Amino acid sequence: LFSVKSCNCRDVHPFSETDLIDRIEGFKSNGFINYFGTQRFGSCAFNTAEIGTAILKKQWEVAVKAILKPRNTHGSIREALDEWNKSGNASVALKKLTGSQSYATIEGQLLLSLSKNRCDYRSALLKLARNTRSLYVHAYQSLLWNKVVTRRIKNKGFHAISGDLNLRGQIIKDFENEEVALPLISGSVKFPSNEVRDWYAEIMAEDGVTVAIEWAVGAVVRPLIIKPQDVNYKILAYPEARTKLQTDFEGNIDSESIGTGDFHAVALEFSLPSGSYATIALREITRCDMSKLAQMSMAKSEKDFAKFV
Repeated sequence: LFSVKSCNCRDVHPFSETDLIDRIEGFKSNGFINYFGTQRFGSCAFNTAEIGTAILKKQWEVAVKAILKPRNTHGSIREALDEWNKSGNASVALKKLTGSQSYATIEGQLLLSLSKNRCDYRSALLKLARNTRSLYVHAYQSLLWNKVVTRRIKNKGFHAISGDLNLRGQIIKDFENEEVALPLISGSVKFPSNEVRDWYAEIMAEDGVTVAIEWAVGAVVRPLIIKPQDVNYKILAYPEARTKLQTDFEGNIDSESIGTGDFHAVALEFSLPSGSYATIALREITRCDMSKLAQMSMAKSEKDFAKFV
């Protein structure tokens, strides 16, 4: 288990206090869909699931160029990426990297390999550590799982049906007491014995991916629903958007202002099992994207953004 302590979800209008309490109580008793969070898939500039898809389709050049495409980073890595995308010369781009970045970063390792073997993109990927390569493939597995789960719930609901798998990866026999789980695809995957299996095949066919996956995890299942533990909460009223609801880096807090005002926040504490995402849990209550990227876009200034990190 891991715990989320003193998480303040600010400005949760248009929900009334009663709505919020109902949502949190439902969260406590019913849990939430165990989606992989958006942080699993990288950022807008660096989509790990897209890279994973290219790897699984053996589109080595596409995968490498996706990793090395320009993005909003700083220092010598940005200079190296700009050079690579401008000239296509890995040797020149590699020289832009300083210090350990030339050999201890993903970009440096790829450029070093390409500087020796210009068009051997597969070998360049194989120079990366196995856990790094697997990160991209796992991102695709996670995205596929999310898509299948969405269809599963839309068409069949939350309860177990004939042919579903349990948390041990076996066919469910006790429909009242066993929890539903869905597999992450791999070469040794065991699918549910129902139409959910067909949904995996349909989505993978659309993506051009086969089940014989290199670098994938083994036979792993993931629970459909997660119920949080140790849930505690408090509804807080406050007068202004910039009211400090918890201590900042200097230890300041607007304690005298908390308790009155038209703005409302939820102070939450809860525990989740490893592998679940607190951002997904919070989304169940707030009905908005709680990922760092989404909160950045909502922030009006760097000072506002500091509240979210």
